[in-house]
Amino acid sequence: MGAPQLGAPARVVPRKEHVEALGDIEFHGVVVLNRKLLDEVGDITEIVWMGDDWGTQLGPIMNPKAFRDIFVPRYREFTSMVKSKTKAKIALHSCGSILWAMDDIIDAGIEVLHPLQG
Repeated sequence: MGAPQLGAPARVVPRKEHVEALGDIEFHGVVVLNRKLLDEVGDITEIVWMGDDWGTQLGPIMNPKAFRDIFVPRYREFTSMVKSKTKAKIALHSCGSILWAMDDIIDAGIEVLHPLQG
């Protein structure tokens, strides 16, 4: 058998509750940090920048339903907190093809998209 080759397609199917738990840990840290920052400088902040890569060159990096169920509600909560502290625009960077997620991104309160890939 041997080791898989680099670049070979792989399918990883984590358990939803594990993804949610990891998402909650990261989300909590991001919210706490940004809340503290915006309490101090929200009145002079012009943009709040987020970076998550949700696409590959060919399409979604994960199941779109999982994205909607797990990550969009967390984005909504984050953008709501940001808007309660500042008038800044909220931007998201994502590499890859994310046309499939555009409506969700807009509905979550994200106002600027940076789709360029380096």
